[in-house]
Amino acid sequence: MARYDFQKLRSDHNITQKELADKLKLSQGFLSSVEKWRNPFPDDRVQDLQAVFPNTDLSQYEVDEDTLPDRSIGSHNKFSQIDINNPEVLKKLLDIVEKCTSESDGARNAETSESSEWRKRYDKVCAELDAVRSERDKYMKEKYELQFEIFRLKELLLRNGIEYEEKK
Repeated sequence: MARYDFQKLRSDHNITQKELADKLKLSQGFLSSVEKWRNPFPDDRVQDLQAVFPNTDLSQYEVDEDTLPDRSIGSHNKFSQIDINNPEVLKKLLDIVEKCTSESDGARNAETSESSEWRKRYDKVCAELDAVRSERDKYMKEKYELQFEIFRLKELLLRNGIEYEEKK
């Protein structure tokens, strides 16, 4: 399978990852994994790629397998800035992770307690709002019944030839 430097290709042609994924009818996630060297670009899709960039020599974007970034973890990774094979460094990293975890657990517990209090307040306000809406609906129904009764009485007066004067 071919390996291409898609980031450089996109940059040279001023196209976003999403736009290229759409044109190739690929998911953006898959294209991202290809750009991060996790997956090779399928050989049977090279023609589709060439169709997106018809006037481009794709061979100038091909990358040799031997020059791909190493994806391993630890001191063997030439891109790693931390030697996690060193026991002292590893202990410091674990201490930092433990501290962050305990701090985040404390914050999460405080947040849960506060969230619970806000949820109770919200539920109370919703209950009050429902009661007000119910009362409003009752008054609206009564208003429409009264309006209908007024209309009915006007009709009776007119049918019986009785004149009346509306007060405003």
